[in-house]
Amino acid sequence: MYATQQTYYAGTLAQKTLGDRFLGWLTWMLLGYALLSRGFAYVGYPPIFIGEVTLLFGVAALATSRSLGAVFRLGTIKLLVLVMGWGLFCTVPHVSTYGVDALRDAVLWGYGVFAFITAGLLIEKPERLRFLLVRYRGFVGIFLGLIWLIFLFYKLFPGDIPELYKGAAPIITAKGGDILVHLTGVTAFLLVGLARPTTPVMLLLGFNLLLVMVSNRGGMLAFVVALFVFVALRPPRARVARWALAVCILVAALGLVNPSIQIHSGRTLSVQQIWENFASIFERSESSSLEGTESWRLAWWGKIADYTVFGEYFWMGKGFGINLAESDGFHYFDDENL
Repeated sequence: MYATQQTYYAGTLAQKTLGDRFLGWLTWMLLGYALLSRGFAYVGYPPIFIGEVTLLFGVAALATSRSLGAVFRLGTIKLLVLVMGWGLFCTVPHVSTYGVDALRDAVLWGYGVFAFITAGLLIEKPERLRFLLVRYRGFVGIFLGLIWLIFLFYKLFPGDIPELYKGAAPIITAKGGDILVHLTGVTAFLLVGLARPTTPVMLLLGFNLLLVMVSNRGGMLAFVVALFVFVALRPPRARVARWALAVCILVAALGLVNPSIQIHSGRTLSVQQIWENFASIFERSESSSLEGTESWRLAWWGKIADYTVFGEYFWMGKGFGINLAESDGFHYFDDENL
């Protein structure tokens, strides 16, 4: 199978169409987003950033394909059109007030266009899926090898990271929740058998998970839930038990050594901290750093529920462009321990 993928990569893509070039470009863009997060998103200059450039490239690639009609016959795409249409309806009234900020906020639904582009290009040439699988296989190695270093640097030296230009985010912005989303995808990719889960790779995966879970309870919970879903629906070829045992051994070893590194948010990178994060999801924590963020979140989400589900902003919300933290009376602070 791997030889077949390599043949496609070297053969079919040697005669690249615009769609082939876009998919190659897209894989590099996703790697940049995965490693640098918001720092990579600010490549460009307001209001045109790397994401908008990539989107325009993709629209051009889809326009030159012969599969646009087939895309709109897909049931999932029809549902997406409804969601995006509602997003547009909720955005337009706020453009006159918030201008570009409303449009930037609306990328939540606007980037759904990427689903049209990817679906159309895969319908046009189903063999492109092999190329994407090969690229993602490479992504796994690069991501696991670099993200822990990037994460540690961001946590230990937050004030030393320069901005790309004034007003942009720091070049490196390693958010634990974002990293755990990617680690969830990597885990499923390895366990399902689309890449060879060697012992070094799985140990590196386990190390990354333990390191990042210290700072983000929400991401940790999402990973655990996704893993349970995968185990319940796993294909017969997935070897879950073997690697679950390896991770347990790694956790036990770290628990005995219990390494501890102080980070800027008042927490420590340690196995004990991971346990406190997990326990705080189900009961009140004795840690002031955990309890403070929990109270803040519960108060703000309670207010949001009051004015959306039960109040005057039902269905529409407050729209796109508005700073919700200022509007609701909750000042934002740089803490991602969700």
